[in-house]
Amino acid sequence: MLNLPSGKIEADEDVFDAVIREADEEIGVQVAWAALRLVHVTYFRNPDGETRVGWFFAANRWEGTPSNREPDKCAGLSWG
Repeated sequence: MLNLPSGKIEADEDVFDAVIREADEEIGVQVAWAALRLVHVTYFRNPDGETRVGWFFAANRWEGTPSNREPDKCAGLSWG
């Protein structure tokens, strides 16, 4: 199974702030707000039936080299 870096929005964040924080926490890249572009929003239910909204962004630039910063939650990274 493959998934994109993701996470939940914290109480004091908007979706852009959450993307920036999660990108650093999960894959070690720093993304500027201006480099992000919203490309898709989806509404779904998780396996427990809880509703979720997924926000998908593209970044046209970032700093750092992507790496697996959460090996306890992620088996590896695939790029290509």
